[in-house]
Amino acid sequence: MSANDPHAAAMAPRPRRARLMAGLFALAAAAWALSGFYFVQANERGVVRRFGRIVIADAPPGLHYALPWPLSRVDRPRTTEVRRVEIGFSERKRLLIEQDDIEAQARSYETDVLTGDTNIVKVTVILQFQVTDPARYLTRTVDPERLIRHAAHAVIVEFLAHTPVDDALSIAKGPLAEAIVKKAGSLLDEYGTGVSLLPANVQAIAVPKAVQNAFNEVTDAKNAAQTMKHTALQEADSRINRAQSDAFRRVQLAEAHRELRLAQAEGDADSFLKILEQYERAPTLTRARLLLSTFDQILPGLRKYVVAGKDGGPVHLRLLESETPSSPPRRQEEEAPRPYDL
Repeated sequence: MSANDPHAAAMAPRPRRARLMAGLFALAAAAWALSGFYFVQANERGVVRRFGRIVIADAPPGLHYALPWPLSRVDRPRTTEVRRVEIGFSERKRLLIEQDDIEAQARSYETDVLTGDTNIVKVTVILQFQVTDPARYLTRTVDPERLIRHAAHAVIVEFLAHTPVDDALSIAKGPLAEAIVKKAGSLLDEYGTGVSLLPANVQAIAVPKAVQNAFNEVTDAKNAAQTMKHTALQEADSRINRAQSDAFRRVQLAEAHRELRLAQAEGDADSFLKILEQYERAPTLTRARLLLSTFDQILPGLRKYVVAGKDGGPVHLRLLESETPSSPPRRQEEEAPRPYDL
């Protein structure tokens, strides 16, 4: 073959081109193979899937290798990050409604929750969670945050359905937060989502703005009724206490009067027995003493004279009315004593 042959000149660059192509292919293969190296940060965990199947579920921080894409897929979810989910009637929706946003007003009913006494309230909850099982978190749910939101909302509806509106607006925030973490956490564990709920924050439980004034009037009326009831109970307690005190005082007076009458009766009985004993010894003398004592008690204003009878006869008692300076003079016959035989 001569140097001037055109066919020889055309075939000369082919080995050189083949070597260049082989070199490029080898370089691309090396780059593809090196792309299998991946690095996991300190706040991450690596999950390696090969043809969709998990081959490494929890790769620790550091440098690792897996077959390059499309043979393998590497995900590095952040497991130490605290993520936040807003549930219910958010502040953004409230502001849109106050700005007369038609769409926000039309969708407002979606956040309404009925209480146990069929009142409507709107609840705002901030829920936080962390990824505890990266493999489950990536493969068991399509949208983990949406699932968390629905699970927590179900617990809110169930809890408030058994709670009166007055309790819901006053003391239900703490128990509701505990119920969300406990029950929604159990549901998420049952679903195998690979997340762990942190303490929830119930920011607000409020009635809709459209009925706020009417609800305030009802609340004021209830408070007034409770105040009147409390006042009435206090008055009733006061009257009952006064009645019990008066009854106790009367019982004490009656007890004292009874004791006095018993003592008087016992004294009278003792005196009577003594007089009876004296009467049995000297009937006439005792009868005279009793008569004199009786006349002295019933006729204290008369002068009394006792005249002894002759030879042991009856004793005579003569009574004269007491004279006073203003009394008129009496006739002689009027001043004659009136005899009483003892």
